[in-house]
Amino acid sequence: MRALGTRVVSLSCAAVVVMWCTATEPLAHHQAPPSAAAGVSVLRRARAGLGGDAAFARVRSLTVEYSHRWTTNASDEPRASAFTIGRPDRFSSTVLSFTHTLVGDAFWQSVDNPESIRETARRNTRVNFWIWSLVFLLDPPPDAGLVLTSAGRRTIAGVAGEALDITGPDAFQMTLLFESRSSRPLLFAMPWQTMDSGGGGGEERPRIAKFFDYRTVAGVLFPYRIEDDIGAFHARLQVTRVQVNAPTVERLFAPPRR
Repeated sequence: MRALGTRVVSLSCAAVVVMWCTATEPLAHHQAPPSAAAGVSVLRRARAGLGGDAAFARVRSLTVEYSHRWTTNASDEPRASAFTIGRPDRFSSTVLSFTHTLVGDAFWQSVDNPESIRETARRNTRVNFWIWSLVFLLDPPPDAGLVLTSAGRRTIAGVAGEALDITGPDAFQMTLLFESRSSRPLLFAMPWQTMDSGGGGGEERPRIAKFFDYRTVAGVLFPYRIEDDIGAFHARLQVTRVQVNAPTVERLFAPPRR
């Protein structure tokens, strides 16, 4: 979608147009506050409400296929997209014809780009790995360095619930809001930085993504519709298929041949 000279990409990054959470100073050595244990408990209660720890533990990989459409652009066509999480440290996302893959510290993409854009794509892919691990698996990647802080009851965009604040490296900031009785995730909110095709410019915009239409796959409830607002722009993400422990995952994460 083209607006104000900037194109915006959601869920995962394309090769030349990327977005990531606002960065100031790295927080790699951020110390957990006293409420960190309560933050872990928030996710544990959510897993219990959406299938139970045993069901989530059986999910060794998760593939989510979805269509993405910017509804603020009447001419925008839905795009088939997907991401795969492979526990504990693997993530791959495809938007349009671009695929970005993380395996531990290794990163590769389906096209060659200048190093500055490649580094931005790596950072963006890592942030999406964190976001979708928290939203769909209710569990941060083990070596991400994320700090979870229970923040009590809060209202965001007119929605009230129990808040979990998450911070991490590169000044990552995100709040997950949970329904009080069921502990079902309602939305996430975070600052979002748009970037132009040269890897610079752009502006920070608030991002709020709301979750709807939970369905059970392999004993776990997953959201099948996400309404994603980034500033004045609105996108609808409609999940078309969720696969748990798909047999093709190992091929997906195999390093590319040189």
